[in-house]
Formats: sequence, structure tokens, C-alpha cells
Amino acid sequence: MVATANATEDYEAAIRKGDARFAAGDYFEAVRAYEQAGHIAYNNKLSTDSAALADRLARARKARDERRSAAPRPAPSAAPVVAASPGEKAPLEQYDEAMRRGDSFAAAGNYMDAVLSYEHAGRIAYNSKLATDAALLADKLAKARKARDEARRDTWCGTSS
Repeated sequence: MVATANATEDYEAAIRKGDARFAAGDYFEAVRAYEQAGHIAYNNKLSTDSAALADRLARARKARDERRSAAPRPAPSAAPVVAASPGEKAPLEQYDEAMRRGDSFAAAGNYMDAVLSYEHAGRIAYNSKLATDAALLADKLAKARKARDEARRDTWCGTSS
């Protein structure tokens, strides 16, 4: 029962972190915290208010996406194509690796990790100002999120086949 108590504490801490990040206007981190709470609940089979979590997550994603679409996009510029240090991969290599990982997870039916990998690829592209196929990434991410959410709904509602 100790693991369940710790998992419940971790879940509640992730919810509090998401609420705090949302209130502070850091919607990207709020989404991450709410998704982490969902992972904790799912992996530990916690009995939680999944509808409330889904509402928080949807609200944070909407706010994040609205802010992202309202922000002016920097023009593709001279993105660093070389690594910052000798042992580190160049941003384009990191992006390609994250996309391949996402594709592998999606093909294996592991949509939670596929979403995380695609989101990681998006952060790499955005932070490094890489000129990438944003539409392709958005499409893959949307499909993986939809499949992940359907799997969650089936599991949480007990309609798993």
C-alpha cells in the first residue's frame, strides 16, 4: 500500500504543479505536469477524477496553442547545425532521432511515449529554430494524441476490449 500512497502523493503534486504553472501563464509546463499526472494515475491504476484531469489538460493545451499561434514565428535562420560540445549531437540529429523514436512508439502502439517523443522533437525544432516540416509533426502528434486519448478513455471507462 506504500507504493499507492506515494503514487497518490505524486499524482496530487503533479496536479498542484500544473495548476500553479497554469496560473503563472506557463501553459507548456502546465500541459506537461497534467500529462505526468495522467501517466502516474494510469501506471499505478489510481482511482482519480479523470474527467477533471481531462478538463484541466484540455484547457492548458488550448491556452498553450493559442499563445503559440499568436506569437510571431521567427524566420528560419542560421540554425546551429553543429553540436555545442564534442559529445553532443547537433539539433537536427536530435530532432530526427526524436521523430524516429516517436514513429517507433506509434508503430508499436505505445502512444503515450510517441506523444512525448513528438513533443520533444517540436521543442528541439522550436528552440533551435530548425526549418522542419511543422505540418508533418503536427499531424503525427495529433494522431498519436488521439490514439493515446482513446486508449485512456477505454481503460479509464472500463470499455477495453
